[in-house]
Amino acid sequence: VALAEALKVNKGLQVLSLSGNNIGAAEIVALGDALKINTTLVELDLSHNNFCTADAIALAGMLKVSTSLRVLNLESNGIESAGTVALAGALKVNRALVKLNLNNNKISAAGASALVGALAVNSFLCNLFLAANDKIPRRLRAQINTLLLAPSRRAFHAVAEE
Repeated sequence: VALAEALKVNKGLQVLSLSGNNIGAAEIVALGDALKINTTLVELDLSHNNFCTADAIALAGMLKVSTSLRVLNLESNGIESAGTVALAGALKVNRALVKLNLNNNKISAAGASALVGALAVNSFLCNLFLAANDKIPRRLRAQINTLLLAPSRRAFHAVAEE
């Protein structure tokens, strides 16, 4: 929470790694409040924090209000479908994020379907990494890749890795 307060007045820090720090919902809500004000942080690494569904939902709330965050790493957090659905909902309104790493989570067909819906309306997210999410059906991976490679994407393209 003290870090979130510092981020509110930050004018220089652009990249923050909190990987493996057991960040939970309270800290994510505090980060979200800070990112409403902070316009300099562009990259946030929250990988390896073992999020529960509530944590992912809190993170989705942060994404809804962030206007400067461009890169978010959520690799290896155990994010399941309900959390992925919440994140996808946030992606529908977020116009800043261009790279999202969801490798090695527990995303299933329901979560992947929600991501397809988000990508259909969000042309800003250009890089979505989904490797080691074995429950995502091939047809949904194909849909995600098709959307990521669409000419309407605003930056360079990457595919949803298998």
